[in-house]
Amino acid sequence: MTARIPHSHTCFVCGESNAAGLKVRFQTDGEKVWTTVRVGEPHMGYLGISHGGVLAALLDETMGWAPAIHTGRFCMAIELHIEYRRSVPIGEEVTVTGYATDVSRRIWEGRGDIRGADGTLYVRGSGRFMPMSEAATDEVMDMLLFDAGTITREQIVAARSRAKRRSAGVWSDETSKVLSHAPTSTAASRDPAGDAEAALRPADAVGEPRAEGA
Repeated sequence: MTARIPHSHTCFVCGESNAAGLKVRFQTDGEKVWTTVRVGEPHMGYLGISHGGVLAALLDETMGWAPAIHTGRFCMAIELHIEYRRSVPIGEEVTVTGYATDVSRRIWEGRGDIRGADGTLYVRGSGRFMPMSEAATDEVMDMLLFDAGTITREQIVAARSRAKRRSAGVWSDETSKVLSHAPTSTAASRDPAGDAEAALRPADAVGEPRAEGA
């Protein structure tokens, strides 16, 4: 089961009204976050090659969304480590995928990669992210666009409540993911890491926040 993630008007990566932006749309299965994109000539570095800063921005946002799906709170990058393995040709479709690796501490951690349709690894990265407070998260949600087919604001808030119960050591049998009642995507799912059924599994391997962030 997959659903789209809300986007904004102004963001360089996902803003639909940003004339200089990438205008990507993210999807999630409750475990990971991903998008497919073709970097165009306006975002070129050397001739015919996607600019490295643009690729870093894609990984930043994809890795940053992954903890939000688990915790119902947004975050901001405080450290990124990017490893460029191959140049990404302009116009080539690539898939950018992000995962939350640890949300049990004050600073969250994630990882991600950019791969071609044939699985070629172009870029991989990791990051550390400062969680936003619940109030700051709610302010950001006021600026997001929740279209038909996206996870809803209520589902993000519900994920936050479940994360609090898990951090307090209280567990229930209910599905722990924000997608437990999310609308099913009508398009064919691009699932680069496989196992879309993970949307219905608790994230046993991922810790939960013990304290409020920024």
